Amino acid sequence: MNRICPLFLLLVLLSSCNHSNDEKAQECVKNYCTDNFFNPELYQPISFDHVKVYNQEYEETDDYKSMVGRIKWLGHQKDSLYILMYHVEGREYHARQVDTIDKKIEDINANLKAGKKEFKGIQEGWTITHTYIKSDEKGKTFPDRSTFVLNRDFTKVMQVIDK
Repeated sequence: MNRICPLFLLLVLLSSCNHSNDEKAQECVKNYCTDNFFNPELYQPISFDHVKVYNQEYEETDDYKSMVGRIKWLGHQKDSLYILMYHVEGREYHARQVDTIDKKIEDINANLKAGKKEFKGIQEGWTITHTYIKSDEKGKTFPDRSTFVLNRDFTKVMQVIDK
């Protein structure tokens, strides 16, 4: 029994040293604000919301960008075929090619819609919303509220979205 008690106390002590995600995010944001505001001495944190997962939007994925690029390329091909249809012999052939391109574009658009519907999101980091008092370049203080996008490790502010 005497051996278990110190081990239990050591375990409790070690687990309490771990900072929560909220604490890590708050510390990162406070450091960012102190380093990046005009007058860091006048920065006063007021409140923080809880940390939320920041997921990549479907429109930011390589798959989405690739399909949109393919649609644009097919659109250029279609425009070229329209020019050929009206200025070169073989209109029927070019018209069939346009129809084929239209079908491909429809298929890609259907894949885009299905992909967006099925997309669960890829975690890019975290967000936390913070209310604080800061000063402008003239030294005037005012309350502000921003959402900070942090990396996965809570070590860097990637983006600030002003409310």
